[in-house]
Amino acid sequence: MLDPDTIDKIRTIVDNAPAAINTAAAVVPAATAIIINVPPVAVGIGAVAIGAVIGGGLVAVAMDKYNSKHNETAQQNLRSKEQQLRRATTENKRLKTAHRRETEWLENELMREKQAKERALSRCQKMKEDTVIIDYLKREIEHLKEQIASLSNDTSNSYEMSLDSRGAAVTIHNNTDGDGAKGDTDISRYFLYIKENVTTEWKDLAVTLGLSWADIINIEGKNKDDKSRCWDALQEWRKRKGEAATVDALMEALSDLGLNNVKDGLRRKYPGSRLAKLLCSG
Repeated sequence: MLDPDTIDKIRTIVDNAPAAINTAAAVVPAATAIIINVPPVAVGIGAVAIGAVIGGGLVAVAMDKYNSKHNETAQQNLRSKEQQLRRATTENKRLKTAHRRETEWLENELMREKQAKERALSRCQKMKEDTVIIDYLKREIEHLKEQIASLSNDTSNSYEMSLDSRGAAVTIHNNTDGDGAKGDTDISRYFLYIKENVTTEWKDLAVTLGLSWADIINIEGKNKDDKSRCWDALQEWRKRKGEAATVDALMEALSDLGLNNVKDGLRRKYPGSRLAKLLCSG
C-alpha cells in the first residue's frame, strides 16, 4: 500500500496534466504560427497532442513509482515472514530437544526408583527368610535341649553331636544290637531328611500318620514355612505313638502317599540295620 506522500504526488501530477495541456494548446499554436507561419488551429491541435503525451508520460512515471514501491514493500514483508518462520522453526526444534531430554531424564529416574524398590523388596524378603531360619534353629535348639534332658545316663551308650545338611545340631544315640551292628536310635535324623524332601505334602503325611485336622491347623498357625510344619507334625506323631513310631509305619505312610523317592532316599542314606527301628527319645 502507498504512503500518503506518494499518493499526493500522483494526484498533483494528474491534476496538473490538463492545465499543462491547456497551456500548451494556448501558447504553442500562437508561437508556432508566428515562427513557422502555420495556421494557429493546426498548431493548437498539435499542442494538444503533445500535452496529452506529456501528461500520459507523467502518469506512467507515477504508476511505475507506485508499482516499484509496492513490490519493495511486498518483498520486505516476505523477508520478514521468512525470518519469523525460521525463528519459529528454530524455537520448535529447541523445545522438542528440551522435551526429549526431560522425558529421558524422567524415564531414567523412574528406572532408578524401580531398581531401588526391587532391591529393597529383595532385602525384605531375605530378612524374612533369615527370620524363618532363626525361628527354626531356635525350635531345633529347644528340641535338642529336651532330648538331652530326657536321655538315659546309661554308661553303656555313647553320645556324639553331628550336623545335618543345614548345619542344625542333631543328637545321635548309638548302641550295639544283638548281632553287634550299630543301630541308629534317634528318630530325629530321619525326620530331618523327610522335612527337607517333603514340603507341600506335609499335611497329607500328617493325616496318614494319624494326626487330626485340628492338629494340622494348630501346627500351621505356629509355623511360617512347610518344612517347619512337617517337622512339628512328625514330632507330634512320635510323641503320640511312642514305641509305635517305627520305620515300618513311616515307610508305609510314605508309600501310601506315593513319596517313593523320599523312601528310597532314606534307604540309601541309612542302609541295612540302621533302618531296623527308630527308637523314641522323648
